[in-house]
Amino acid sequence: MRRRVSRGAVRAWAVVACVAAAVLVGGPVGAQTPPAGEAVAEAPVTLSAELRTLGGQAPITEARLGDRLELVLTVEAPRGAQVFVPDKPALERFQTLGERPPTTRADVGDRVRETYRIPLSPVRVGPTRLAAVEVPYRLPDGASGVVHTPKLRVHVRGHLSNEQDPKLGAAPPPVPVITTNWLLVWGLSLVGAAAAAALLTLVALRVLRSRLAAAVPPPPPRPANEVALDKLAALEAAELTPEARYAATADILREYLGGRYGFDGLEMTTGELRRALVGADLKDVTPTQIEVALGEADLVKFARLSPSDAEARGLAPEVRRIVEATWEAPKEEPTPEQAAAPRFEPAEVRERVRAGLIDVGFAAAVALSALGGLWATGRLAEWGWAAGAAFAVVLAVRDVLGPVSVGKALVGLHVVSADERQALPGWRARLTRNALLLVPPVGLVVEGLVLLHHPLRRRLGDGWARTEVVRGASRPAPRGGRR
Repeated sequence: MRRRVSRGAVRAWAVVACVAAAVLVGGPVGAQTPPAGEAVAEAPVTLSAELRTLGGQAPITEARLGDRLELVLTVEAPRGAQVFVPDKPALERFQTLGERPPTTRADVGDRVRETYRIPLSPVRVGPTRLAAVEVPYRLPDGASGVVHTPKLRVHVRGHLSNEQDPKLGAAPPPVPVITTNWLLVWGLSLVGAAAAAALLTLVALRVLRSRLAAAVPPPPPRPANEVALDKLAALEAAELTPEARYAATADILREYLGGRYGFDGLEMTTGELRRALVGADLKDVTPTQIEVALGEADLVKFARLSPSDAEARGLAPEVRRIVEATWEAPKEEPTPEQAAAPRFEPAEVRERVRAGLIDVGFAAAVALSALGGLWATGRLAEWGWAAGAAFAVVLAVRDVLGPVSVGKALVGLHVVSADERQALPGWRARLTRNALLLVPPVGLVVEGLVLLHHPLRRRLGDGWARTEVVRGASRPAPRGGRR
């Protein structure tokens, strides 16, 4: 009896298991399959993916670490649909590279096929699956959705011959010993020294700007008659009260008389001014006329008289007549040295720069010739510094060997002493004015910047040696002689 019950239970449980399996695998009981001939609805947007080498045409399943690959995505969608393919999707074990190439587009019936290429490179070795890329879309009717790429299998290999048992490779061949590039070292050192010298020089020139401006001699004063006539013309156009016009006209006369005869007329009373004019050459003007003009102004100023506008304007013609009648230009007689030899004109900055560039080119030619000789004899590494020394020496002695250098001779300039005689300086002065050029390129930079910013168009050497550069077709007189 027990034996029969066991077999029945087994059969019952078997039937239950079969029914459960049918439900799980085949779907709910009673599910209907589509009738024959009825088409399955096509997805509105389809997406496929392939992994290729960069520029390749066939899909790959193997790659090496660091290879340049591309993930090719092909999307088919109805016309007017919007597909949003990410530029740099997150892909495990892969790194996207740069910008995505342009998308290619083709029409397939009433649909559009677009191909996207995403450059990438594997960064870890081993078998892996390329993560699915999610691509959202929006159809013309407003419906939206998302499609995913399939997970592509790929095996990334390293660059070792045996990845399971890596060993050190063969030793590389020996390479030449790295030597110091002295040409580059010296070149950069000179450029750095020149830049530092230029910066410090510009800072010093800015600090000493006021002192340099004070070294410029003031312009000669204007003649007293020109000043008085200009002020009278300006006073006629000014809108003033009669009292103020009377006082201003009298002050113009006082200032003119002081400038004409050598005293401060604005600080004198009328009586003091009359005594100062005793014995002065007043030409056709009498002291009484001057005293009357100034006395009327004193009455207006101190006695509070109120003249009319016509009376105030009537004083200006009388003052103009006194100025024109008494003026006489001072006579300046040149000294005997000035009469014998007129002064040379100072050279312009552009002329000095042109002459200096010619001298620098001449010194550079000498230095290059020395370099060529050292290179030909195989002593360039040992005696290369001698070419730089030759360059500096040629610039330093350019004015010592003759009255002018090569550049000054071609431009028409001369070096003279910065005094009234403008004679040829001695050889010590000519050497001193170029002493800073013994330290190239610092000396060239400093002297050039000072020359460009100095108000008297001189450089440091000219100040040390008390010299200046002038124009002149003839040679300056030797020291202690006449031209």
